[in-house]
Amino acid sequence: MNITIIGLGVIGGSLGLAIKQIDPHITVTGYDSVEHIDAALHRDAIDFGSISLPSLLHDADIIFLCTPVHTIIELLPIIAQYCKQPAIITDVGSTKSEIVSAAKKVFRKNGIFIGGHPMAGSEGKGIEFAD
Repeated sequence: MNITIIGLGVIGGSLGLAIKQIDPHITVTGYDSVEHIDAALHRDAIDFGSISLPSLLHDADIIFLCTPVHTIIELLPIIAQYCKQPAIITDVGSTKSEIVSAAKKVFRKNGIFIGGHPMAGSEGKGIEFAD
């Protein structure tokens, strides 16, 4: 199984750490800045990172969007264009109406979108606060 995490801050980092703890054989890839990718690799939250999103989407079975809501909405069309079929796409955005509305428009033929909510994290920012 291949999982891609988009956004490697505290929530995305915590998610990666939890997945690798549960099953280290799952391949976890991450998309973010080089700095955040390096930090996630150092913490073993991901197996591989890239600043090229399309390259990570082709093989992803599950895609987690762990970015601010406005960024999630901007990324949905890119994900719909490049994700393999059928991929499961979910998010950790704090609000749902705009995200779900945008997802309905772009995931008509490929990808299955399931709105989520953050269940990890702390008041700190960045993967250094991931647990």
